[in-house]
Amino acid sequence: MDLFNALFSPHTVASDFNRLAGQHITIGDLEQVAARAIEEGVYRTTSASDALAKGLRGEGGYTVMKGRGLSKADEQFIGTQLQGQAFNSTTNANSNLAPIVPQSMSGDLVDLTIDPDEVWLSKHLEKVPVYGLIHERAVQTATSNRPFKTNFIAEGGAGSNAAGSYARRIVQIRFEADRDEISDVAMLVRAATETGFVNRGAMEVVRKASMARLLKGRERNLWLGNNSCDPRSYDGFLTSIGEITYSAGNLAVSSDSARVTNLAGAQITFDAILSVCETKYSPIVGRNSKIKHVVMLPRAHASLMRQAVSSFRTNGTTEGTGYVGVTGVKLYSGKLAIMTSYGDVEIISAPMVMGEYLRNSSAAAGGTDPGVIGAFTPTAATNALSLFTAADAGDYWYRVTGVGANGETAPQTAATAVTVAAGDSVTIEVGTTQTNIDYYVVERSPKNAANANNSRIVFTWPKNTSGAGSITRIVDSNIMQANTSPVAFLTGKRGDYEFDQLLPLFFKPLAQTGTTFPFLMLDFGAPFWVAPEQQHLIINAGYSA
Repeated sequence: MDLFNALFSPHTVASDFNRLAGQHITIGDLEQVAARAIEEGVYRTTSASDALAKGLRGEGGYTVMKGRGLSKADEQFIGTQLQGQAFNSTTNANSNLAPIVPQSMSGDLVDLTIDPDEVWLSKHLEKVPVYGLIHERAVQTATSNRPFKTNFIAEGGAGSNAAGSYARRIVQIRFEADRDEISDVAMLVRAATETGFVNRGAMEVVRKASMARLLKGRERNLWLGNNSCDPRSYDGFLTSIGEITYSAGNLAVSSDSARVTNLAGAQITFDAILSVCETKYSPIVGRNSKIKHVVMLPRAHASLMRQAVSSFRTNGTTEGTGYVGVTGVKLYSGKLAIMTSYGDVEIISAPMVMGEYLRNSSAAAGGTDPGVIGAFTPTAATNALSLFTAADAGDYWYRVTGVGANGETAPQTAATAVTVAAGDSVTIEVGTTQTNIDYYVVERSPKNAANANNSRIVFTWPKNTSGAGSITRIVDSNIMQANTSPVAFLTGKRGDYEFDQLLPLFFKPLAQTGTTFPFLMLDFGAPFWVAPEQQHLIINAGYSA
């Protein structure tokens, strides 16, 4: 097949373009093709240059240049239809359209309508193709300022297990999926008319909505994923940087102050953020750890914005520069930044950093019911790991859901509140009528609330057999407090963290049944925190109302 037919014939398939991929195609070649298209009436326009420009942009359902080869524009809209259901835009003759084949959706991310803060980490993780099963990295730590100086694996040697000096990890690719469907099969393709194809229809709307859901789910897992909770998930930022562990139902985070700072509900301040940034930049850690982004929940971000606006004059458009405490602060174009010794550090609002999202409030409709959480009664007792202080003492309501292969269960709320004193932890022993629960999501109300209506996620716990009768035991020691924000410090440097992907975001049609066309959006990959010592995590940062 020649270039002209590949570009303009409705019968072309992916294999036709594969055969053309190795050819050297010049702009002159494309101009000749555009001129022929106008001459034969395939593409009506006033000039060859206009036809060429539209073709390169992928308009009109024709072809775009992608990378080193050619591929047909909007392949995801090309469907299998019966003879007579579509026609050639020039002759009105009946024609078949090319069959649907799985396509990469990565190019669609550019114009996807979605709040950038909701998928902030997804956009800032470098996408790295997986070529091998083993990753080997040298990273810098406080005890080994330069990896090749000491404690580094030598040729023929046994190596060292010094934290961070050398890392060898098997890549474990996970996949995340969103299933969707469209009932109007005729809208799988763009409608053909005598003057060309009309603009994108229902399939475009449904597909992009599905893509947005998938990306938001991935964003939550990039922050909160924990493989010990969900065997299908990977470890996200809070787990990898905070070294979150579970033992007999207890939740613990790293006690290494170089990795984690616990504000225990104290107000987040610009000075506290500056202190972490400058410590990471100090010669003790190594002067290549420059924090460039600080990410937190929207309410914590708004609290800092109020501190900034109330502390120095602005030009009337909430833009200006001044000091809050000892820290220089900038407001510009709606952005917030602090001034450090090595440059400005932007403070980002990202709602997915700690589960700020709506979850299922009841059992999934249709399919297999995910089960029912058994009734539970929280009990409080003294625990050496407890971070409940005298200021935290009071009554709390708990609410729990289970998550597994069939979705999330209906929530179960404790029948009564539990009274917690300083130094206590709260134990919940919970079970379900189903065996396919992988982990539990635990919510806690504000102190002395009347009920659980305004409860917030504390964290997730893996299914275990630590409770009486080998049922799951959850021990809340206030290590991750409700109504506070984690604060993530990232270098923004390529190579410190990445997203290893087996394939780009992927569109997979499923078997058509009746008038319904189902499909999957698939994402194959996993984050790799190459240099976790270079990042930092503040937990339990308070904020003003």
